[in-house]
Amino acid sequence: MIGQIDIHIVDSMSSKLLNTTSANRITFSTLNLFPYSENYLHIFFAINAISFAQKLKTTVTYTINVR
Repeated sequence: MIGQIDIHIVDSMSSKLLNTTSANRITFSTLNLFPYSENYLHIFFAINAISFAQKLKTTVTYTINVR
């Protein structure tokens, strides 16, 4: 079981994270994933300009609860 997942995304010059309640951070708690299962998370951004490719700096932190 995954105890908590914290995703921190740094905005770039032309893109900004939208679906979050705190600054540049998406957090969700307890998540049960069974073998070979999948879970999807939709992340939405506001894009001001598409003049060149950009890489978004992202940090993912998670904890695993072992029973």
